[in-house]
Amino acid sequence: MPYSSRDKSQLTTSEIKDVRLTPPSSPSLSRRRQPLQDSDSTNVFMRLTNTQTGGTQNKKAQSFGTVSSCDKVTSCNQSLICVKKAVGHTKTVLSICAADNLLVSGSKDLTCKVWNMSIGSEVLCLGGHPNYVSKVRYCEVNRLVYTVSNSFVKMWDIRAGAKCITVLSSSGLVHDSIPVEPASSSQAILQQGEQQIFDIQVSRDGHKLYTTTGTTVQLWDLNTLSAVGKVASGHQAPIICLSLYNDSRGKEQLLTGSKDHLIKGFDISNEQTSNYPIQAKFTMDPPHYDGVQCLAHRQDILFSGSRDMRIKKWNLSEPSSQPQVKLVFLQY
Repeated sequence: MPYSSRDKSQLTTSEIKDVRLTPPSSPSLSRRRQPLQDSDSTNVFMRLTNTQTGGTQNKKAQSFGTVSSCDKVTSCNQSLICVKKAVGHTKTVLSICAADNLLVSGSKDLTCKVWNMSIGSEVLCLGGHPNYVSKVRYCEVNRLVYTVSNSFVKMWDIRAGAKCITVLSSSGLVHDSIPVEPASSSQAILQQGEQQIFDIQVSRDGHKLYTTTGTTVQLWDLNTLSAVGKVASGHQAPIICLSLYNDSRGKEQLLTGSKDHLIKGFDISNEQTSNYPIQAKFTMDPPHYDGVQCLAHRQDILFSGSRDMRIKKWNLSEPSSQPQVKLVFLQY
């Protein structure tokens, strides 16, 4: 006879031990569909099955996000401690960018949020994207926010609220708004002639924008809002990430990381951009063992992260055409 149909007083000692070791059953369907109350914040089933969509702002279901302090964790082995957390997105956060006292975040909930870290609150929510907001960038010079969704880049002037200035597409066209109906977050519908934009970078002076689609990098003049040239990358697979830095001469350089395991460098200074397409100046050697996913630099030091579970540190100040890797860190 099953344990559940017998009185507890009738169970033997061994059966009582089995009951204690048996995990609790899942809650009923009606309980899982109950609204999440403050007193029931530990209900893991509600958090895992929450299906709120973030394509449009539902003020009744979601208020403005907040930045709050994290609970202090005392551990002798902790060298880094989380002190703040920004809560407000309803789905996975895909990209962040920080500058001054602002934090910009893009999410699978089809929105980009602008947070003021000084006052500890979300100040703007930028919507109207056809799909995930995969990349966000912020330019401190002109105070513009750039958001990437599918094959479009939306330019936002945050000085006048959530105002979309224009929309740039991967094909080189300029629109007043995204010319497609928003799709569900599980779809990625591209217009004919358009390609997925993987990454963008804004020049330090705020005059140029670089977007990567496939194996090419498109250069935009932000003063005229027009596509003015392309970078002939020489990559054999899509470019996933971009990085901009100024070399020892003060010349602006572009770095590209690709699925073909390679990192290439391009001289994109004003003297060079009169000739298109721009050719690669050097290729980092030795390459990664898998696709390059992200690039980060500080002064003359570049870090590259790859799907091969390695982070490489490069010295960009080497006079040779092929900077050599200095350190390799393994991820365990």
